[in-house]
Amino acid sequence: MLKSRASDIIKSFSEEERKYFGQFIRSPYFNSNKNLIKLYSVINEDFHRIDSEKMTEESLFAEIFPGKKYNYNIMKNLLSALAVLCEEFIVTDFYKRNRKNEFRNFLVLMNEFDTRHLDKYFNKGIKKYKEASPAMLIESDTYINSALLEESIYFFNSSRSDDKALEEAVYNELVYYICDFYRKLSRSMWKVDINKGNINSIYEKDFIKILTGNIDFESLMVQLKGIDEKAYNFIYLNNLLIKLVKKEEDTAPFYELKELVYKTIDGYENYERFSIFTKMLSYCASAYRIGKTEFLDESLDVRLFMMEKVKFNYAGQGPFNFHYFIETVLMLLLNRPVEEAQQYLEKYFNSVAPDKREITYNLSMAHIMEVKGEYNKAIEFLSKTAHTDTEVKGWIKRLYIRTYYSLNEFEPGIDAVKAFISFVKDKNDLNAHARVNYSSFAAITEKMFRIKAEPEKYDTEDVNKLIRTVEENNFISKKWQLEKLNELKGIVK
Repeated sequence: MLKSRASDIIKSFSEEERKYFGQFIRSPYFNSNKNLIKLYSVINEDFHRIDSEKMTEESLFAEIFPGKKYNYNIMKNLLSALAVLCEEFIVTDFYKRNRKNEFRNFLVLMNEFDTRHLDKYFNKGIKKYKEASPAMLIESDTYINSALLEESIYFFNSSRSDDKALEEAVYNELVYYICDFYRKLSRSMWKVDINKGNINSIYEKDFIKILTGNIDFESLMVQLKGIDEKAYNFIYLNNLLIKLVKKEEDTAPFYELKELVYKTIDGYENYERFSIFTKMLSYCASAYRIGKTEFLDESLDVRLFMMEKVKFNYAGQGPFNFHYFIETVLMLLLNRPVEEAQQYLEKYFNSVAPDKREITYNLSMAHIMEVKGEYNKAIEFLSKTAHTDTEVKGWIKRLYIRTYYSLNEFEPGIDAVKAFISFVKDKNDLNAHARVNYSSFAAITEKMFRIKAEPEKYDTEDVNKLIRTVEENNFISKKWQLEKLNELKGIVK
């Protein structure tokens, strides 16, 4: 069996990449060793046997040097040289395929025109780029690229004594660096904040507090007003994101941000749109956790707008998280007509990863059928769902409980509640908030089953106590529990 760095890299190539690597290795610019071309040809022709015992260093040597005695050092050097070419190909192919490298190549070309005193072509290239700039969408590298380009213009004109062009380049360069500074700062602060919230990260320095306590961002915004409107809006948007990290209890910046985003989002590239929306949604979740219940509706509005404006599984943007997708369906069922939830599912479920579409569709449809009152159909869809993920298991188990309740299946319903209680106890990956929420749902629903099964043993006050408990807390399935508890008041003493 062939064991080498070169063979490991070649095995990672797609069929198309193996074809292009064959062209690459035959180019005299990259390789002048004909034995390497032979070596790769033999490996590629018998690629299906690359992991078999039949392909060895000795068998390859015999193909390249027929009739010659095997030489370990020659073969070792050939495979080492082939690995180097594989690595060069990976880098070259990446630069060729990655659209973001178009600007890097352009900048290198402009700098070479400068060095070679090809002024006509430098000026023509810069003019063409700047004419196209207003229509370009803002992406992660937009402002750092613009700053680097202005720096090239600065160096070009500094050696040609064009003071006016020099002044303009220096000014623009600083504006673009400020834009990039704001983007990088707000992005990094959000990463830290999300880590602290989601995985309880503890850092040696509280940089968010240090930065927001020592930099007067508000004064900066006032003084920056008057620069290019597109750049100012970009800075202002990131400044609002910083304010949201700084004080989650202050909701005013969110509404400012929402208005600005809805007005300017079409000017952003696909991934940047997603990045902005995820920060808004993270804030909605934080605000809701501290009691700002209106942010449940805000979160839903942002989610729906995001699905309109972001293309998933497209142009470098990966799939939409299937947890969030199902969660959005549940939010629609809670706040909007059931038809809207079904339309959302049908329109967007292809935005999740292909291997998650079946679970997404079946679990969403199970919830939709439950809300429609088609409980047996809900159970039919649930029977098609199975997943190892804790959150998905929780959704499945809770819906089984609710469906059994609606079907008056008391014994399997109480058994399902008890199984759910054990599930909550056994799952170490549940955070404290979810554990309390799930446990409360189970405890109250178990009492609801018992009251519904034997209503003559209970009176209105027993039900009212449960209603008060549910109303005072943001329990999961709160709306469902209140609806069913109010129904119980009509059958007890």
